[in-house]
Amino acid sequence: MVCLLIDLTESDLATTWQDKIVSMDVPFKVLFAANAEEATAIINSSTVAPLVIHAKDMSPVLQEILRAYQGAFGPMGDFQVIVNSDPSPQFMASVFEFAVEQFAAEDSWLADVGAVCRAVQEKLDDTVSAEYKTMKLVMSVRSADADQINEAKAAMGDLASYDFRAAYASGKASEASGNYDEAIANYRNATGMNKLFRPVSTSLGEACLITGKVDEAIAIFQKLDRSNPRDVDRKANLAASFVEKGDFETAAKYAAEAESLDPGSSDEIFNFFPVSRIVGKGRAWLEKLPILNMDSVGTTAPSGTSVNTGPPRKIIFYDPNETRFTGFKEILGGYDIELIYAKSLNVAASLIARDADGFGGIYIHEMLNDSSSAEWKNTYGKIPSSSRPPVICGTTAAGAKSTDSLRYIKRPFGMGILVEMMESTFTRASKVAAVAGSGSAISITGTPVSLQAPAKIVGLDETGGVLQMKFPVAKGSRVEIVHPEIVSLIGMQTVVITPVVSLPNQPDVVQARFESIAPGMSKAKYWVKISKILAERAGAIEAAAASAAALEVALAADEPAA
Repeated sequence: MVCLLIDLTESDLATTWQDKIVSMDVPFKVLFAANAEEATAIINSSTVAPLVIHAKDMSPVLQEILRAYQGAFGPMGDFQVIVNSDPSPQFMASVFEFAVEQFAAEDSWLADVGAVCRAVQEKLDDTVSAEYKTMKLVMSVRSADADQINEAKAAMGDLASYDFRAAYASGKASEASGNYDEAIANYRNATGMNKLFRPVSTSLGEACLITGKVDEAIAIFQKLDRSNPRDVDRKANLAASFVEKGDFETAAKYAAEAESLDPGSSDEIFNFFPVSRIVGKGRAWLEKLPILNMDSVGTTAPSGTSVNTGPPRKIIFYDPNETRFTGFKEILGGYDIELIYAKSLNVAASLIARDADGFGGIYIHEMLNDSSSAEWKNTYGKIPSSSRPPVICGTTAAGAKSTDSLRYIKRPFGMGILVEMMESTFTRASKVAAVAGSGSAISITGTPVSLQAPAKIVGLDETGGVLQMKFPVAKGSRVEIVHPEIVSLIGMQTVVITPVVSLPNQPDVVQARFESIAPGMSKAKYWVKISKILAERAGAIEAAAASAAALEVALAADEPAA
């Protein structure tokens, strides 16, 4: 297993990389490539886990490398890093097509890449991890060996039912065996778990096109095109789709757009914190918790009555670089997020003072220590807390601490984390209450919620548990847990965050401890209660699985002989 280091910037890295990687403390052998031919040769002949690319922008060469890596090892976004201190919005969107959203600054890339490599080793050393099993399945598909594919699929177990990357890999395995209906089912499952996972949306559209579901394929490709209108492959897929539909005029339009983006492309356009973790039955139950679908949140309350649909999907966007704003506006518009430009902090302060309720959030590219920042803070502080939109602030500081009203996002960042943080600003308590349902332990209707983000429970102990998320929650924050099964398990919905740590090998991932033990209850009694509930629920899952297996055997026995 190797770490592949690629330089597409024509710097002196070709002659200095061996001296530089000494300070990286990486657990892999490092190989170097300076072009697509060298890179793809290594990808095709070695097991490449970490992929590190120095690049200024998207190019056909970079696209070829990312496509080769994805085909060989899967869309392992956590395993790939782009070294670029100030990526353009278009560049961020382009690499996000391959699930890549980790960027490293040019002055600190050695330390950042070293951390990523150690995290990759930790995941791949664990042969039961989702990353290990997913990568093995994708590699078996590349081998085209039916026995290897079946063995890797069997090793996956039911992982694809609750891990979106595993569902994607299972879809690719189904495609390899010619079962496109099964592939489509896997891709739909993956998109349901992570609607921002671009590779699976693309694969779903392509599978729909192959199976004759042309209108659905067009709808998928057009939606993706709105959030990244500079992807050549997408234009090719759209052109091919409209050819199938018999609309040659529209097909020619998309072919021309592809040609303008990449001259010559139209020639090929119609080819197709380490804490105690739950183990055993308790972990099995947590991992198989149904995904909480937030897409319909805010439409109707459990009783059928309408609820507040939350703040407008508008973000005040302050960035002195208007060209960068224009790029973000075009791309984020594809996610139905409207950006309102503020060319200075004073303009942002004026907008928020005039109509605080008219915006879902505020993005500040960087907060400087000057008079405009003081004026901004003064204006923002005067807004009633119930109407105060959350602030997302970019920073290059490694130790910036988020607060309840100010959330930092470390630059350079990927498109996925920015979209997730902006999406989180559009949810208010009335919407959260609608998801929690009438059986919630605590009614939260009318309580302002600053931000919302997806999280997973990674540990429970005798006092509470640990949440893991790609979101900078602050110590002391009150968190409303809306998953009804978790609420039922711990016996409360509102928990208070105590310590918060960033994972040493994944600085954009935080683990936050919370306490859920009732006042006056002993730790021993609380843990007995939790353990008993976990055992009962895990037993129910096992019984349901056994019942389903028995039913399948019975049905098979009733089938007529061939």
